[in-house]
Amino acid sequence: MNSSVKGESEVLNGECGDRSCEGIPHEDTGSDPELGEEKVPDCARLDGIPQKIEMPWRSSSRSLARDGQSGMTEDIVIALRERVGISDAVKILVPLPDQRPMDAPPGWFCLYECFLTEFGIRFPVLPLLLEYAYERGVALSQLTHGVVRHMVFSAALAKAAGMKLDRELFERITDLRAGVKEGGFKRFHTSMKHDIVFGDHRTKIHHWTRYYFFVKVDRASVGDFDPRRIVPRKVNTTLKEKFRTLRDLSRETWADAFAETERKKKEKKGKAIAIAIPLPDKLPGVARKTGLRKRAPALVDDDILISDPLHVSPCYSDNFVRK
Repeated sequence: MNSSVKGESEVLNGECGDRSCEGIPHEDTGSDPELGEEKVPDCARLDGIPQKIEMPWRSSSRSLARDGQSGMTEDIVIALRERVGISDAVKILVPLPDQRPMDAPPGWFCLYECFLTEFGIRFPVLPLLLEYAYERGVALSQLTHGVVRHMVFSAALAKAAGMKLDRELFERITDLRAGVKEGGFKRFHTSMKHDIVFGDHRTKIHHWTRYYFFVKVDRASVGDFDPRRIVPRKVNTTLKEKFRTLRDLSRETWADAFAETERKKKEKKGKAIAIAIPLPDKLPGVARKTGLRKRAPALVDDDILISDPLHVSPCYSDNFVRK
């Protein structure tokens, strides 16, 4: 298995060659006990929400490079193909030590391992995910695992409610927000709106950004996706009713998660009210300081909203336009 792109990165087409896949351990005994990685709660599971796929042991988190280098190896990709069921037609590259998520070669795109193992993304990649990323002008590598989780869970919730999740509905029930920049690389995450809640998942996946790989853009990986066919949709007057339906069903399905969300809201509101109580006037004769008055903490998420227009990367755009 010696094929490569420009002689730099090895293409993994699912062939083990002379290596035996049986030598790959099947338990992650090298996980860092200090991290306390969350377990999936024992809650109701809707049809369409996949079970987590356990991956083989890999290096301790302490040995992972802190400069963003991928922790993927040839053996991990072989195990991923076997456990997820990735066709040999899907071509995968293990990034070189100096390559980062934004460095996918022309005609390739970056994907994170947890998208497949935690949230059931398969090939061809979910058209809704491709369409959403393209319309927002971001690469898949810029989306956090939370975006994928919200999309997969929303699709399952919509199916249980007898409706189909499309881009318009997903964009109306979520907010896309900019996260912390890593150098010149910006990631984006979503938050749910309309009081829709989810349970039955891990909110933290430690070091997920360190396990990424490149996938060749072709019919095997993205199907017949063509951004030129994407057209703006008209506002649907039945959306509000859909919001209420999804909200009520989510609360019923994940009652524990809803109760915890409400508890945190009340706790946060109580703290803000306590801070906002005016202090008694100072004693006579004490000079009053001048300057701006400090405001009480806002009761909203202070994460930075997208302020800059999102321009479609020419490289990303070309990757998803069929020739």
